[in-house]
Amino acid sequence: MRPGLILVVFAFLCPSARAQKPEPKFEGKPLAYWVERLQKAETKEDRNRSAQAIVTFGPDSAAAVPALMEMLNDLSDDYRKLVSEIMCMIGPGAKDAVPELVKRLKERQTRKLLYETENSNINEMKNLIQILASIGPDAKNAVPALIATLTQTDSDVRDLAVLALCCIGPDAREAIPAIQRVVKARIGVLEKRSEGQPLYFSTLETWNSDAFPYELHKIGPDVLPLLLELLDERGVHGKGFAMREIAKLGPAAIKAAPKLAALLRNDHPNIRFHTAVVLWKIEKNPAVVPTLAKLLIEPVETPIPSRAAQMLGELGPDAVEAIPALREAATVGFVVWIFQSNRYLGYHYWGRNLSAEECKQVSRSRAYIELGDAARQALDRILPESKPKE
Repeated sequence: MRPGLILVVFAFLCPSARAQKPEPKFEGKPLAYWVERLQKAETKEDRNRSAQAIVTFGPDSAAAVPALMEMLNDLSDDYRKLVSEIMCMIGPGAKDAVPELVKRLKERQTRKLLYETENSNINEMKNLIQILASIGPDAKNAVPALIATLTQTDSDVRDLAVLALCCIGPDAREAIPAIQRVVKARIGVLEKRSEGQPLYFSTLETWNSDAFPYELHKIGPDVLPLLLELLDERGVHGKGFAMREIAKLGPAAIKAAPKLAALLRNDHPNIRFHTAVVLWKIEKNPAVVPTLAKLLIEPVETPIPSRAAQMLGELGPDAVEAIPALREAATVGFVVWIFQSNRYLGYHYWGRNLSAEECKQVSRSRAYIELGDAARQALDRILPESKPKE
């Protein structure tokens, strides 16, 4: 064998002979420098700057996790909050810290340290839960501790624990019964708070997302029985949340189709609309077309008619049955403002005949315009030749 070839083979087989990957740096400084700078920072600005630098290392920032775990022992709530935010940014790279995070969470559930207040203990639980949520599926060993956390009296802690379990995914399926209690309690509070008030939500994806920050669909099809049970809840909150999550499950939630089909006859137009959206997502059920067509004549001060028109447009040729209703809706929405010598005299609508009382509500003109535009666009998408002539 030639000497040159021997050297090449030796360099490949011997790790010490191979060129090592250069150590990553930020502003000319390695990760260890920024970790030490965070520990020694004397100002808030310097701490934030160091934190930003650590996160900038991306996957390589996982090497800072042991030091960051030590920093979580600091007596300052604000300092621990900053450190936990860094670890959340590291995310799955912090998976080796899961055993210690679980240990600390269990300790917080049973007692608090002598120097802490109740609020401080709650804040620390939130920090730990958020870190586990950011780690995701690799935090599956934290499931029992997170289930125990669902019994906490603080609602924010419970909500964060549910969110963390959802982020872990299918390995958190054993938590479903405990999650069910939290969700139903939240529904009861919302229904009582909104009793007697009309509720309309523009899109299924944002259906009361502030009130329901849970992402149960991430646990997988095992959560479907819970969602089906929520469809039977009184009011709209439980149904809306269940439909939002069923839609995100997609075809995997096909078993929900019969119960959803029954909701197409619900008294609440918002429920009928979102039911139609979900049914189409999971099985392309043709029964949604007449339901959406009837929603076009709902009062236009709600977003339902224009949303129904938009949805029919998304169905395309499958919504051909709705063309007559869309043609009727397409004739509304033109407002004629009357001026004489630059003096405003009033206005009238071209299209649907309105009562004298309706004509007094100038604010409704925008809703009519939106409905007319949405209907015309839907007609173009269903059958281009069906567009009404100007």
